[in-house]
Amino acid sequence: MSWLKLDDGFADHPKVLELSDAAFRLHVRALCWCARQQTDGVLTKRALAALSAKSKFIKELEGADLWHKKGDAHEVHDYLKYNPSKAQREAEREATRRRAERFRNGAANATGNGVTNGVSNRTPVPSRPVPEEKEPPTPGGPRPADPLADQLRGRAPEQRPDVLEVYDRLKKSTGKPHLKFRAPFDSAAKAIAVAIDADGIDHCRIVADFCMSDGMVNGKLDEQRQRHDSPEYIFGNTNAFHRILAAALAAGKGAAAPAKRSVRDAMAAAKAIGGDP
Repeated sequence: MSWLKLDDGFADHPKVLELSDAAFRLHVRALCWCARQQTDGVLTKRALAALSAKSKFIKELEGADLWHKKGDAHEVHDYLKYNPSKAQREAEREATRRRAERFRNGAANATGNGVTNGVSNRTPVPSRPVPEEKEPPTPGGPRPADPLADQLRGRAPEQRPDVLEVYDRLKKSTGKPHLKFRAPFDSAAKAIAVAIDADGIDHCRIVADFCMSDGMVNGKLDEQRQRHDSPEYIFGNTNAFHRILAAALAAGKGAAAPAKRSVRDAMAAAKAIGGDP
């Protein structure tokens, strides 16, 4: 089986957009034919007959500069620019055949050596290392992250009053009052909890209230005008969080900001409440 390569912007190209449905279908079928038959983009009379190509659609493709008349045949525009030629395909198959042959020969030689020299060439198995003894954890030491236990005890991120307060502020700012945490272990709640623990509740309130003034959050600076107003982006992305906070403070929305938290700090805080940031 051979494969046809199409650019992901193929259907939106100006030449293609102007085609009728029938001409578009004929063009795609012709591309598949060239790939399957390895014609290097050439369509003979026999090929056009096999494709049931009508003359008016052939002329439409010629007028769109997608097909070129070459004597009694036609040639697809720039076919070899995006697809390998027949010679390239054959060279790839030959290279694959040679690699497979070398692999088979190498496996056969390895098996033969294993039979004749199984004792003399055998690599000695290293002795099993003695496991290092570790002291048991101190009873009063740090508690490992246990999201399920936190959920049962009411200490999960989505159950924290401070997280719920910031989330309510964010929903009001973004105009999404209907949103709810997908408990348990909600990623949005975890992002807000990490930010609160790292930067403080006051600064998280400021970010939640001021976030829609940010060009990426409101989509004005996004190339596709897409809003990035999720809690994961606003509170989980440290660069976005501190950019919004700095702009808010510059506009006189609160007290001075603390030192910017690092990625390492964010990861450590996330692990403390269960999971990666």
